Amino acid sequence: METDKGSPHNRKDVLTPIPEITWIDETHPRHPFISSPREMRDRFAYLILKRGIDMIIPIGDPAFHHNEARLLETGRRMAEIFHLQGKGDILDVGTGSNYAVSQGIQEVTRCKVNYLDVVFEGAQESNDNLPIQKVKPIGKKCERYQGDLRDIDHPRSPLRNTRFGTIIFNGSWVAGGYNNTVMDMLESRYYQNSQTNGPESIERYRERVITQMLQSAHDHLAKNGTIILTSSRFAWHGAGYNYEGLPDEKLMFLDVVRRARSLGAKRIHVAGVSSDGLRKVVETVIADPLVQKQFEINSSLETWLTPFGDETKYSIEDEKGHVLSSQELKARICSDDDFRRELNELSPAPIPLLVDAQKKVTDELTGGVNALSFKRSRGVLSRENEELTKKDTAAYFPDSIAVIDAIAVEF
Repeated sequence: METDKGSPHNRKDVLTPIPEITWIDETHPRHPFISSPREMRDRFAYLILKRGIDMIIPIGDPAFHHNEARLLETGRRMAEIFHLQGKGDILDVGTGSNYAVSQGIQEVTRCKVNYLDVVFEGAQESNDNLPIQKVKPIGKKCERYQGDLRDIDHPRSPLRNTRFGTIIFNGSWVAGGYNNTVMDMLESRYYQNSQTNGPESIERYRERVITQMLQSAHDHLAKNGTIILTSSRFAWHGAGYNYEGLPDEKLMFLDVVRRARSLGAKRIHVAGVSSDGLRKVVETVIADPLVQKQFEINSSLETWLTPFGDETKYSIEDEKGHVLSSQELKARICSDDDFRRELNELSPAPIPLLVDAQKKVTDELTGGVNALSFKRSRGVLSRENEELTKKDTAAYFPDSIAVIDAIAVEF
Protein backbone atom coordinates (compact mmCIF):
# COMPACT_ATOMS: atom_id res chain seq x y z
CA MET A 1 0.00 0.00 0.00
CA GLU A 2 1.21 3.50 -0.80
CA THR A 3 -0.54 6.31 1.02
CA ASP A 4 -0.09 10.05 1.51
CA LYS A 5 -0.29 11.18 5.11
CA GLY A 6 1.05 14.18 6.92
CA SER A 7 0.27 16.55 4.06
CA PRO A 8 1.35 20.18 4.58
CA HIS A 9 -2.32 21.10 4.19
CA ASN A 10 -3.25 19.24 7.38
CA ARG A 11 -1.92 21.98 9.69
CA LYS A 12 -0.29 25.40 9.48
CA ASP A 13 3.26 26.15 10.53
CA VAL A 14 4.62 29.68 10.45
CA LEU A 15 8.27 28.54 10.46
CA THR A 16 8.93 25.77 7.96
CA PRO A 17 6.33 24.03 5.80
CA ILE A 18 5.63 20.46 6.83
CA PRO A 19 6.70 18.00 4.12
CA GLU A 20 4.22 15.58 2.63
CA ILE A 21 4.82 12.06 3.94
CA THR A 22 4.32 9.26 1.41
CA TRP A 23 4.20 5.86 3.09
CA ILE A 24 5.22 2.59 1.42
CA ASP A 25 4.36 -0.29 3.74
CA GLU A 26 4.91 -4.05 3.64
CA THR A 27 1.89 -4.63 1.37
CA HIS A 28 3.34 -2.60 -1.51
CA PRO A 29 4.20 -5.00 -4.39
CA ARG A 30 7.46 -3.15 -5.12
CA HIS A 31 8.65 -2.58 -1.56
CA PRO A 32 12.48 -2.38 -1.87
CA PHE A 33 13.24 -4.58 1.14
CA ILE A 34 10.26 -6.95 1.37
CA SER A 35 9.67 -9.28 -1.56
CA SER A 36 7.30 -11.69 0.21
CA PRO A 37 5.58 -12.36 3.56
CA ARG A 38 8.09 -15.17 4.14
CA GLU A 39 11.05 -12.83 3.69
CA MET A 40 9.50 -10.38 6.15
CA ARG A 41 8.83 -13.15 8.67
CA ASP A 42 12.40 -14.46 8.37
CA ARG A 43 13.81 -10.97 8.79
CA PHE A 44 12.01 -10.28 12.04
CA ALA A 45 12.86 -13.74 13.35
CA TYR A 46 16.49 -12.87 12.65
CA LEU A 47 16.23 -9.44 14.29
CA ILE A 48 14.54 -10.80 17.41
CA LEU A 49 17.05 -13.62 17.75
CA LYS A 50 20.08 -11.41 17.08
CA ARG A 51 20.99 -10.70 20.70
CA GLY A 52 24.52 -9.94 21.79
CA ILE A 53 26.39 -13.15 20.91
CA ASP A 54 26.30 -13.83 17.17
CA MET A 55 27.46 -17.42 17.48
CA ILE A 56 24.35 -19.20 16.27
CA ILE A 57 22.71 -16.54 14.12
CA PRO A 58 24.63 -15.78 10.89
CA ILE A 59 25.94 -12.22 10.61
CA GLY A 60 23.77 -10.15 8.31
CA ASP A 61 20.23 -10.51 7.11
CA PRO A 62 20.30 -13.77 5.10
CA ALA A 63 18.31 -12.21 2.27
CA PHE A 64 20.81 -9.37 1.73
CA HIS A 65 24.15 -10.53 3.15
CA HIS A 66 26.58 -10.55 0.17
CA ASN A 67 23.57 -11.12 -2.12
CA GLU A 68 24.32 -8.97 -5.15
CA ALA A 69 21.21 -10.04 -7.07
CA ARG A 70 18.92 -9.05 -4.18
CA LEU A 71 20.70 -5.72 -3.73
CA LEU A 72 20.44 -4.96 -7.46
CA GLU A 73 16.70 -5.63 -7.29
CA THR A 74 16.47 -3.32 -4.26
CA GLY A 75 18.04 -0.54 -6.31
CA ARG A 76 15.62 -1.11 -9.19
CA ARG A 77 12.65 -0.94 -6.84
CA MET A 78 13.92 2.20 -5.13
CA ALA A 79 14.27 3.91 -8.50
CA GLU A 80 10.61 3.11 -9.19
CA ILE A 81 8.89 3.87 -5.89
CA PHE A 82 11.03 6.94 -5.11
CA HIS A 83 10.47 8.25 -8.67
CA LEU A 84 14.14 8.74 -9.54
CA GLN A 85 13.76 8.53 -13.33
CA GLY A 86 14.78 11.70 -15.13
CA LYS A 87 16.28 13.39 -12.06
CA GLY A 88 19.92 13.24 -13.15
CA ASP A 89 23.20 11.64 -12.11
CA ILE A 90 23.62 9.69 -8.88
CA LEU A 91 26.14 10.20 -6.07
CA ASP A 92 26.53 7.19 -3.75
CA VAL A 93 28.18 8.28 -0.48
CA GLY A 94 29.65 5.56 1.71
CA THR A 95 32.66 3.81 3.14
CA GLY A 96 32.77 0.42 1.47
CA SER A 97 32.15 -1.64 -1.62
CA ASN A 98 28.35 -1.93 -1.59
CA TYR A 99 27.82 -0.77 -5.16
CA ALA A 100 24.98 -3.05 -6.23
CA VAL A 101 22.08 -0.87 -5.04
CA SER A 102 23.13 2.22 -6.97
CA GLN A 103 23.85 0.04 -9.99
CA GLY A 104 20.28 -1.22 -9.75
CA ILE A 105 19.10 2.40 -9.70
CA GLN A 106 21.27 3.05 -12.74
CA GLU A 107 19.63 0.21 -14.67
CA VAL A 108 16.24 1.90 -14.32
CA THR A 109 17.21 5.56 -14.57
CA ARG A 110 20.02 5.21 -17.15
CA CYS A 111 21.85 7.90 -15.19
CA LYS A 112 25.55 7.97 -14.44
CA VAL A 113 26.65 6.73 -11.00
CA ASN A 114 29.43 8.42 -9.04
CA TYR A 115 30.84 6.90 -5.82
CA LEU A 116 32.22 9.02 -3.00
CA ASP A 117 34.15 6.96 -0.46
CA VAL A 118 34.34 8.96 2.75
CA VAL A 119 37.46 7.10 3.93
CA PHE A 120 40.75 8.64 2.84
CA GLU A 121 43.64 6.34 2.10
CA GLY A 122 46.83 6.29 4.14
CA ALA A 123 48.02 9.35 5.99
CA GLN A 124 45.18 11.52 4.78
CA GLU A 125 42.64 9.66 6.89
CA SER A 126 42.95 11.99 9.89
CA ASN A 127 42.92 15.28 8.00
CA ASP A 128 39.90 17.51 7.53
CA ASN A 129 39.36 20.03 4.73
CA LEU A 130 41.21 18.17 2.00
CA PRO A 131 39.82 18.38 -1.51
CA ILE A 132 37.83 15.46 -2.83
CA GLN A 133 40.05 13.37 -5.09
CA LYS A 134 39.23 11.35 -8.18
CA VAL A 135 40.54 7.77 -7.92
CA LYS A 136 40.40 4.58 -9.95
CA PRO A 137 36.89 4.16 -11.44
CA ILE A 138 34.60 1.17 -10.99
CA GLY A 139 33.78 -0.19 -14.41
CA LYS A 140 33.34 1.99 -17.46
CA LYS A 141 30.40 4.11 -16.34
CA CYS A 142 31.04 4.64 -12.62
CA GLU A 143 33.41 7.37 -11.53
CA ARG A 144 34.90 7.03 -8.03
CA TYR A 145 36.11 9.71 -5.64
CA GLN A 146 37.50 9.86 -2.12
CA GLY A 147 36.91 12.59 0.39
CA ASP A 148 34.53 14.30 2.75
CA LEU A 149 31.18 15.43 1.36
CA ARG A 150 31.57 18.64 3.37
CA ASP A 151 34.58 19.50 1.18
CA ILE A 152 32.72 19.12 -2.09
CA ASP A 153 33.04 22.89 -2.68
CA HIS A 154 36.80 22.98 -2.06
CA PRO A 155 38.49 24.96 -4.89
CA ARG A 156 40.30 21.81 -6.05
CA SER A 157 37.31 19.49 -5.74
CA PRO A 158 36.39 17.91 -9.10
CA LEU A 159 32.73 17.84 -7.95
CA ARG A 160 32.40 21.47 -6.85
CA ASN A 161 30.27 22.46 -9.86
CA THR A 162 28.30 19.21 -10.11
CA ARG A 163 24.62 18.75 -9.29
CA PHE A 164 23.08 15.34 -8.76
CA GLY A 165 19.55 14.10 -9.22
CA THR A 166 19.98 11.59 -6.40
CA ILE A 167 22.41 11.43 -3.48
CA ILE A 168 22.21 8.16 -1.59
CA PHE A 169 23.61 7.04 1.76
CA ASN A 170 23.06 3.33 1.26
CA GLY A 171 23.38 1.94 4.79
CA SER A 172 26.23 4.36 5.31
CA TRP A 173 24.68 7.07 7.52
CA VAL A 174 24.60 5.27 10.86
CA ALA A 175 24.64 1.62 11.99
CA GLY A 176 23.94 -0.34 15.13
CA GLY A 177 26.67 -2.85 14.30
CA TYR A 178 30.21 -2.72 12.96
CA ASN A 179 29.62 -1.10 9.60
CA ASN A 180 31.80 1.88 8.79
CA THR A 181 29.43 4.82 8.42
CA VAL A 182 29.47 8.58 8.12
CA MET A 183 28.73 8.81 11.86
CA ASP A 184 31.57 6.46 12.77
CA MET A 185 34.03 8.34 10.58
CA LEU A 186 33.18 11.78 11.95
CA GLU A 187 33.57 10.52 15.52
CA SER A 188 36.90 8.95 14.60
CA ARG A 189 38.09 12.21 13.07
CA TYR A 190 37.04 14.14 16.16
CA TYR A 191 39.36 12.11 18.36
CA GLN A 192 42.15 12.00 15.76
CA ASN A 193 42.07 15.81 15.64
CA SER A 194 41.50 16.30 19.37
CA GLN A 195 44.50 18.60 19.63
CA THR A 196 42.91 21.13 17.27
CA ASN A 197 39.27 20.83 18.39
CA GLY A 198 39.80 23.09 21.39
CA PRO A 199 36.86 23.26 23.77
CA GLU A 200 34.35 21.85 21.27
CA SER A 201 32.68 18.75 22.70
CA ILE A 202 32.02 15.60 20.68
CA GLU A 203 28.29 16.39 20.86
CA ARG A 204 28.73 19.88 19.38
CA TYR A 205 31.21 18.57 16.80
CA ARG A 206 28.81 15.84 15.75
CA GLU A 207 25.91 18.29 15.48
CA ARG A 208 28.00 20.69 13.40
CA VAL A 209 29.25 18.02 11.03
CA ILE A 210 25.83 16.39 10.51
CA THR A 211 24.38 19.79 9.68
CA GLN A 212 27.21 20.51 7.24
CA MET A 213 26.91 17.07 5.64
CA LEU A 214 23.21 17.39 4.89
CA GLN A 215 23.62 21.00 3.80
CA SER A 216 26.37 19.99 1.35
CA ALA A 217 24.17 17.22 -0.05
CA HIS A 218 21.21 19.60 -0.36
CA ASP A 219 23.32 22.27 -2.08
CA HIS A 220 24.52 19.79 -4.73
CA LEU A 221 21.12 18.48 -5.71
CA ALA A 222 19.64 19.28 -9.09
CA LYS A 223 16.17 20.81 -9.20
CA ASN A 224 13.66 18.41 -7.59
CA GLY A 225 16.56 16.22 -6.48
CA THR A 226 16.32 13.50 -3.83
CA ILE A 227 18.47 12.44 -0.86
CA ILE A 228 18.05 8.77 0.15
CA LEU A 229 19.08 7.12 3.39
CA THR A 230 18.68 3.36 3.81
CA SER A 231 19.11 1.14 6.85
CA SER A 232 22.47 -0.51 7.44
CA ARG A 233 20.47 -3.71 7.98
CA PHE A 234 20.34 -4.03 4.18
CA ALA A 235 23.95 -3.19 3.41
CA TRP A 236 26.43 -5.61 1.84
CA HIS A 237 27.73 -6.88 5.18
CA GLY A 238 24.36 -6.52 6.89
CA ALA A 239 25.70 -5.34 10.23
CA GLY A 240 23.13 -3.25 11.98
CA TYR A 241 20.39 -3.09 14.52
CA ASN A 242 18.78 -6.05 16.23
CA TYR A 243 15.13 -5.85 17.30
CA GLU A 244 15.94 -4.03 20.53
CA GLY A 245 17.81 -1.38 18.54
CA LEU A 246 15.04 -0.56 16.06
CA PRO A 247 13.66 2.32 18.20
CA ASP A 248 17.15 3.89 18.13
CA GLU A 249 17.31 3.49 14.37
CA LYS A 250 13.84 4.98 13.94
CA LEU A 251 14.83 8.05 15.95
CA MET A 252 17.96 8.46 13.82
CA PHE A 253 15.81 8.47 10.68
CA LEU A 254 13.40 10.94 12.31
CA ASP A 255 16.35 13.18 13.19
CA VAL A 256 17.11 13.39 9.46
CA VAL A 257 13.41 14.02 8.72
CA ARG A 258 13.51 16.99 11.13
CA ARG A 259 16.68 18.37 9.55
CA ALA A 260 15.31 17.82 6.04
CA ARG A 261 12.24 19.84 6.93
CA SER A 262 14.46 22.74 8.02
CA LEU A 263 16.21 22.52 4.64
CA GLY A 264 12.89 22.88 2.83
CA ALA A 265 11.95 19.30 1.96
CA LYS A 266 8.76 19.12 -0.09
CA ARG A 267 8.05 15.40 0.17
CA ILE A 268 9.46 12.46 2.13
CA HIS A 269 8.90 8.90 0.95
CA VAL A 270 9.15 6.40 3.81
CA ALA A 271 9.54 2.66 3.18
CA GLY A 272 9.09 0.32 6.11
CA VAL A 273 6.66 -1.76 8.14
CA SER A 274 3.31 -0.59 9.48
CA SER A 275 2.25 -0.92 13.11
CA ASP A 276 -0.39 -3.52 12.23
CA GLY A 277 2.05 -5.40 10.05
CA LEU A 278 4.70 -5.43 12.78
CA ARG A 279 2.33 -6.74 15.44
CA LYS A 280 1.15 -9.53 13.13
CA VAL A 281 4.61 -10.65 12.05
CA VAL A 282 6.01 -10.56 15.59
CA GLU A 283 3.05 -12.59 16.83
CA THR A 284 3.77 -15.19 14.15
CA VAL A 285 7.50 -15.27 14.91
CA ILE A 286 7.25 -15.70 18.68
CA ALA A 287 4.69 -18.52 18.28
CA ASP A 288 7.22 -20.61 16.33
CA PRO A 289 8.69 -23.37 18.59
CA LEU A 290 12.01 -23.26 16.71
CA VAL A 291 12.31 -19.53 17.29
CA GLN A 292 11.46 -20.01 20.97
CA LYS A 293 14.16 -22.66 21.31
CA GLN A 294 16.73 -20.52 19.51
CA PHE A 295 15.90 -17.54 21.72
CA GLU A 296 16.37 -19.71 24.81
CA ILE A 297 19.75 -20.88 23.50
CA ASN A 298 20.89 -17.33 22.72
CA SER A 299 19.76 -16.04 26.11
CA SER A 300 21.58 -18.90 27.82
CA LEU A 301 24.76 -18.16 25.86
CA GLU A 302 24.54 -14.50 26.92
CA THR A 303 24.11 -15.54 30.54
CA TRP A 304 27.02 -17.98 30.80
CA LEU A 305 29.57 -16.75 28.24
CA THR A 306 31.40 -13.45 27.72
CA PRO A 307 30.13 -11.24 24.84
CA PHE A 308 32.26 -12.86 22.13
CA GLY A 309 31.89 -16.35 23.55
CA ASP A 310 35.62 -16.86 24.11
CA GLU A 311 35.43 -17.26 27.89
CA THR A 312 32.97 -18.57 30.46
CA LYS A 313 31.61 -16.15 33.07
CA TYR A 314 31.42 -18.89 35.70
CA SER A 315 33.14 -22.22 36.35
CA ILE A 316 30.70 -24.85 35.04
CA GLU A 317 31.30 -28.56 35.52
CA ASP A 318 29.74 -31.46 33.64
CA GLU A 319 28.36 -34.63 35.23
CA LYS A 320 31.88 -36.04 35.72
CA GLY A 321 33.24 -32.93 37.42
CA HIS A 322 35.13 -31.72 34.34
CA VAL A 323 35.27 -27.91 34.10
CA LEU A 324 33.87 -27.01 30.69
CA SER A 325 35.79 -24.72 28.37
CA SER A 326 33.90 -21.95 26.57
CA GLN A 327 33.61 -24.05 23.41
CA GLU A 328 32.49 -27.12 25.35
CA LEU A 329 29.91 -25.09 27.26
CA LYS A 330 28.62 -23.52 24.08
CA ALA A 331 28.26 -26.93 22.44
CA ARG A 332 26.34 -28.34 25.41
CA ILE A 333 24.02 -25.35 25.63
CA CYS A 334 23.23 -25.57 21.92
CA SER A 335 22.78 -29.33 21.65
CA ASP A 336 21.58 -30.62 25.03
CA ASP A 337 18.10 -29.36 25.98
CA ASP A 338 18.09 -30.96 29.43
CA PHE A 339 21.56 -29.64 30.29
CA ARG A 340 20.62 -26.13 29.14
CA ARG A 341 17.40 -26.04 31.16
CA GLU A 342 19.05 -27.36 34.31
CA LEU A 343 21.83 -24.82 33.88
CA ASN A 344 19.38 -21.97 33.37
CA GLU A 345 17.63 -22.83 36.64
CA LEU A 346 20.90 -21.85 38.35
CA SER A 347 21.08 -18.51 36.54
CA PRO A 348 21.86 -15.52 38.81
CA ALA A 349 19.11 -13.64 36.97
CA PRO A 350 15.94 -15.00 35.33
CA ILE A 351 16.37 -16.07 31.71
CA PRO A 352 14.02 -13.78 29.75
CA LEU A 353 10.99 -15.18 27.97
CA LEU A 354 10.65 -14.42 24.27
CA VAL A 355 7.14 -13.00 24.65
CA ASP A 356 8.36 -10.56 27.31
CA ALA A 357 11.66 -9.64 25.65
CA GLN A 358 10.07 -8.19 22.52
CA LYS A 359 6.93 -6.61 24.01
CA LYS A 360 8.46 -3.33 25.20
CA VAL A 361 10.20 -2.81 21.86
CA THR A 362 7.03 -3.58 19.91
CA ASP A 363 5.07 -1.12 22.06
CA GLU A 364 7.69 1.59 21.43
CA LEU A 365 7.69 1.06 17.68
CA THR A 366 3.90 0.99 17.34
CA GLY A 367 3.15 3.75 19.86
CA GLY A 368 4.06 6.75 17.73
CA VAL A 369 7.01 9.13 17.92
CA ASN A 370 6.59 10.06 21.59
CA ALA A 371 6.73 6.40 22.65
CA LEU A 372 10.34 6.11 21.44
CA SER A 373 13.20 6.12 23.91
CA PHE A 374 16.75 6.41 22.63
CA LYS A 375 19.23 4.08 24.34
CA ARG A 376 22.22 6.06 23.10
CA SER A 377 24.24 2.85 22.90
CA ARG A 378 26.09 4.33 19.95
CA GLY A 379 26.26 7.84 21.39
CA VAL A 380 25.01 9.40 18.18
CA LEU A 381 21.87 11.31 19.15
CA SER A 382 22.15 13.67 22.11
CA ARG A 383 19.37 14.06 24.65
CA GLU A 384 18.76 17.57 23.32
CA ASN A 385 18.42 16.37 19.72
CA GLU A 386 16.21 13.50 20.79
CA GLU A 387 13.78 15.93 22.37
CA LEU A 388 13.94 18.32 19.39
CA THR A 389 13.29 15.44 16.99
CA LYS A 390 10.35 14.07 18.93
CA LYS A 391 8.81 17.51 19.46
CA ASP A 392 9.01 18.34 15.75
CA THR A 393 8.09 15.06 14.08
CA ALA A 394 5.37 13.90 16.50
CA ALA A 395 3.14 16.63 15.09
CA TYR A 396 3.09 15.24 11.54
CA PHE A 397 4.81 11.84 11.31
CA PRO A 398 2.12 9.10 11.12
CA ASP A 399 1.75 6.78 14.11
CA SER A 400 0.98 3.97 11.67
CA ILE A 401 4.69 3.79 10.68
CA ALA A 402 6.43 1.37 13.05
CA VAL A 403 9.76 0.46 11.39
CA ILE A 404 11.64 2.66 8.95
CA ASP A 405 13.77 0.89 6.34
CA ALA A 406 14.57 3.90 4.18
CA ILE A 407 13.63 7.52 3.53
CA ALA A 408 13.82 9.46 0.29
CA VAL A 409 13.66 13.24 0.70
CA GLU A 410 12.57 15.35 -2.28
CA PHE A 411 13.48 19.04 -2.43
